Amino acid sequence: MAHPLRIAVVGGGPAGSFFTLWALHYAAQAGRAVEVELFEPRDFSRPGAPGCNMCAGIIPGGVPRELRALDLPVPSGLLVGELGAYVLHTGAGSLRVTMADPEAHVAAVFRGNGPGPGSPPGPLSFDGFLLAEAERRGARVVRERVVEISARPLRWVRTPSDLYMTDLLVLATGVNGGGVEIRGTPYVPPPTESMAQGEVLVGEAEVRGRLGSAIHVFLPRTAPVLFGTLVPKGAFVSVCLLGRGLGRRAIGEFLALDEVRELLPEGSRQVCGCRPRIAVGPGRPLFDDGFVAVGDAGVTRLYKNGVGTALATARQAAETAIRHGVGAEAFRRHYAPLCRRIQRDNRYGRVLFAVAGVLLRRFLTAPGAILVAGERGDASGAQAQGRILWGLLTGSDPYEVIFRMLLGLVLRPGRPASPCRRQPTGAG
Repeated sequence: MAHPLRIAVVGGGPAGSFFTLWALHYAAQAGRAVEVELFEPRDFSRPGAPGCNMCAGIIPGGVPRELRALDLPVPSGLLVGELGAYVLHTGAGSLRVTMADPEAHVAAVFRGNGPGPGSPPGPLSFDGFLLAEAERRGARVVRERVVEISARPLRWVRTPSDLYMTDLLVLATGVNGGGVEIRGTPYVPPPTESMAQGEVLVGEAEVRGRLGSAIHVFLPRTAPVLFGTLVPKGAFVSVCLLGRGLGRRAIGEFLALDEVRELLPEGSRQVCGCRPRIAVGPGRPLFDDGFVAVGDAGVTRLYKNGVGTALATARQAAETAIRHGVGAEAFRRHYAPLCRRIQRDNRYGRVLFAVAGVLLRRFLTAPGAILVAGERGDASGAQAQGRILWGLLTGSDPYEVIFRMLLGLVLRPGRPASPCRRQPTGAG
């Protein structure tokens, strides 16, 4: 307490900015002096690849609510679409899954300042907004690449031009930053899988008319794509593919599928593409004396709601550091329980995703499997099915909750009605 608590946050994406914002918030509440240096070399105000953080840009409803607790409303211009529905395209037609509660809706954002061609005037970057707010509230943003950090015996961050001493190292690099050498702790980055993402320029009117305010999900019958989504974002459509062994042509091959071509107009042009890594397990160890990993670099939800989990882990780690200390024992008592809950829940998620594709392909393409809501008079079953589908697609509910709901439906006598409305393939 004799001097301000010095904190070095490596990575200026959502996890790093969330940690910084919450640390400053808790320090102000406690009357504790802190000095936060946030290291991020990218300029999120640049359109295209230089400002992109390689993410689908789906923000769950809980994130804006959390930010309001920091007196930090998200500017409406950053939300390029409020999405209140998912449309699941199957061989038997299309299922539209909706949630009546607006608080359950998700929002689409650009992580960088838009794909480039055809982008409206900025700023558009969600990550840039968070980083700028962290700087405005007192953090010092260092626009340099970190090449090395040390957790023991002395704690420091090294850039190509300088060395920064610190009391706490916060690793928030995600899994696509790379290039940071870590000394003094046996930290091992999380295991990862690859995705394929891209942006397609369609035109705002065409996007509204064809996709509406819904995320469209496809289950191709051919490998390697397990799930493919189209996310409306103003004049653009984000393409996100999950699978194994996705090659450089994966997006083009997906866009060439008949069911996808029905939804996009001729002349739609892919303007960018990448194959980011996603974390599918935790980094280890998640903390040490004067060291903590947050967001994807620490532990995250399996496949879904990465931004929401980044906020949760960053907030808990920041509260621990300010109110309880930066030693390993403090993080073990106050940060580790949250991380264990996320890891435990991901075990349920693995089971769900292992069977979800098979079940959806099998049952939703069978003749007569798609029922109108309320048929057979099973309103509770319809509501449960809707929540299960919504939770799987958005990550809004814990996987354990979804698993137990699904198990309950399977064990129920008779067949419950589907909460989804059948519509012709391609309708938005």
